[in-house]
Amino acid sequence: MPYAREDYAHRLEMPTRWGDNDVYGHVNNVEYYAFFDTLINSWLIAEGALDIHSGEAIGLCAESRCRYHASFVFPEVVEGGLRVVHIGRSSVRYELGLFKAGVDEPAATGDFVHVFVDRDTRRPTEIPGHLRDALRRLMMRPEIDPAPWIPPDEEPHDPPVD
Repeated sequence: MPYAREDYAHRLEMPTRWGDNDVYGHVNNVEYYAFFDTLINSWLIAEGALDIHSGEAIGLCAESRCRYHASFVFPEVVEGGLRVVHIGRSSVRYELGLFKAGVDEPAATGDFVHVFVDRDTRRPTEIPGHLRDALRRLMMRPEIDPAPWIPPDEEPHDPPVD
């Protein structure tokens, strides 16, 4: 079963916008990825962990995936949940959930991998200490949290290798 809201270390409310709806009357699938991106990067910036304008290390998306369970529409508020499940030398894997108001099960779940690279060379670089410390605050604690949810038709996958 997918995670509930309380299984995510950080949550953020994000309103849908008029332009998010597609011709079928629901929020288009590409907007779910925008919610993921907003959820992750707004947290990193607010924590002072990521300087998007002049920091030496920047995060690039190396992989992302979304599983759709229910649709959103405009106007509606999406509550995003964020947690970290793996921190490597230069990468981090997040798990995310998107929830409708008053509904316990997520409307979408996904994962997202950031690889941190040198701003100038675009080569992988070690995650800076202050950023690593911030990411640890979102870390899943296996002794408390359940194992990641995997849809029944998918095989488990290993975390990224650094």
